[in-house]
Amino acid sequence: MNKYFCIARVAARCCIICGAAFFVACTGMRVPLCGDLARTTYETPTDGSEVSRYMRAVAADWNLNLIVISPFAMEVSGDIFAEKRFLKEYPLMVCGFDPKRVAVPHDTYLRCMDHVTTWIEIIQSQHPDNLFIEETEYEPVCASGKR
Repeated sequence: MNKYFCIARVAARCCIICGAAFFVACTGMRVPLCGDLARTTYETPTDGSEVSRYMRAVAADWNLNLIVISPFAMEVSGDIFAEKRFLKEYPLMVCGFDPKRVAVPHDTYLRCMDHVTTWIEIIQSQHPDNLFIEETEYEPVCASGKR
């Protein structure tokens, strides 16, 4: 009888550990959106075009869920390893655009890449409203509505 009880205890502990690992592995993270640049990646921008087509394709390939929570931020959720990889590649995706549809592509790309890590930190902080502080360059690159 003790043998079966011991096996049952071990099995129960394994289930608890696996369940905890599942919840840890699906955490979710918040990242900024760059609507002005994202809209240039579509032939005709539609609802949801604040997320670039490149980002949508990567998220689909990596089985990540993208939930737009405002015109300036979205939630990314899925496997923890895919989330980490997404965050690592995120600057290239959010700063990707069609250069034919941007007035000064070189300047726009450099400004975006120079500031994107700051934008991520701000959106993940307790003060996402700081995104529009002049020094962040977010508004002229991502939210001017001029593209």
